[in-house]
Amino acid sequence: MRIDFPPDELDALRELLAEGHSIFTARILSERGKYNAGQVLDSVLGRLRVLSVTWMKPGDHPFRDQLTCTQRTELNGHEGDMLKLISAGST
Repeated sequence: MRIDFPPDELDALRELLAEGHSIFTARILSERGKYNAGQVLDSVLGRLRVLSVTWMKPGDHPFRDQLTCTQRTELNGHEGDMLKLISAGST
């Protein structure tokens, strides 16, 4: 299965993964249940392992302050899943 990311986030996500950090991505309601912990996904960032999937209500985004105005607008009023991912080559 494949997962995509907004192009304007790729450089920052790539840097976090290269440093061995996990990354987070919000998925809206229409993708609920699509991803599961332990699943390995293909992406432009390489193969990623899903560490956790947490249900997120509108306004509960853990990094809301770091989002752009456009990103906050896109998420506003939407429930969905928050995925924690790491490079599949990491332990």
